[in-house]
Amino acid sequence: MFDLPPGKLQVQMSIEDLASKVLDTDVREVVVRPFASALAFSTPEILRARNAREYRELAGDPEAAPVVARQFSRREHLLVRFRVHNPEGEPEVTARLTSMMGSLMRELTIGDLAGGAIRQLDLPLAGLAAGGYTIELNAVSAQGRTKELVAFSVTP
Repeated sequence: MFDLPPGKLQVQMSIEDLASKVLDTDVREVVVRPFASALAFSTPEILRARNAREYRELAGDPEAAPVVARQFSRREHLLVRFRVHNPEGEPEVTARLTSMMGSLMRELTIGDLAGGAIRQLDLPLAGLAAGGYTIELNAVSAQGRTKELVAFSVTP
């Protein structure tokens, strides 16, 4: 972690092979939001499992690498991980899956990983139609409330 002022940030990346040879480069723009209160979500991480074996390996590994993609196949199973920062007490955290139009599809169950430091939700995609979706994370505590949205799409 490092401190940055709120605003836009350009991140330059080099993708390397095992011999440190550059295979590709990319530049992405990231928006650094200001902290409106002491209660805040970390950036949610999405992990993708394509079969039961991958799912078992990812589900128990707090160090598993997330994917950058936000487009997934209905054959995949997602794990969404995040942390909630709150200086005083444990906030109440909820998650919901909404359609592209914003209507509630279902409440999602949030579990703990790494002794409760990381929150994790499990989302199999097989039951979803092709289209756009949003996971809405909400946290409420004495310090206030905050919301984080994770948009993704599902392909056949």
